[in-house]
Amino acid sequence: MKDIFREIRDEKAEISASNLYSKKLAFHNFFHVIETLKFANRIINSLLIEPSTINVETIYYALLFHDAGYIEDQASMGYADKESYSAALAEEYLLGRGMHMVDVSKVSMAIKATHISAECRNLEEEVVRGADISGMAAPYNDFLEMSKAVKAEQEYLIGETISWANWVRGSEVHLKTYLYEKISCGKLFTKSNGPSLFNQRLTSNIDQLKQEIV
Repeated sequence: MKDIFREIRDEKAEISASNLYSKKLAFHNFFHVIETLKFANRIINSLLIEPSTINVETIYYALLFHDAGYIEDQASMGYADKESYSAALAEEYLLGRGMHMVDVSKVSMAIKATHISAECRNLEEEVVRGADISGMAAPYNDFLEMSKAVKAEQEYLIGETISWANWVRGSEVHLKTYLYEKISCGKLFTKSNGPSLFNQRLTSNIDQLKQEIV
């Protein structure tokens, strides 16, 4: 598989972005960013297009910053949601690096496309969103470990323990939203005479997770 991002890797940007992620968080840390870059690479490689026809820089920088500042209280700083705050952090850094405003805006919009209710306007935004949610369709054991990490993270953020049963029930409601995902980029999300592979795998993971409290 070709490494789509090899020629545009930006060590300075990766270091700067990593400093905006807290190691205190069990899931939304910089390791998650590394994983989403891998997922994006798979998606782009599975597209039936020439890589030159897609703006990989937009995707790369959007994924670097897409959960930046997650640990912060975004609402207290006047942001509608965490995606808007992450986008603002990306804008500040990239403009400071001298990136043209038009290109910065593309990165910002791709970050905002990861919001649970966002709708993508172009292929770059679809790839970023797809990379961010691909882990939901991972093999069940990996999916379960991810769910446990997110649970631990939420408990840390709210300062309260969440019972496993309540976590599973809440997760079911949240995850089912993604069964209606509209993106169709690459092998995982392509819909052909039925539900996408993402939909099938996520459905299976939800069903198995529910069995954990039976």
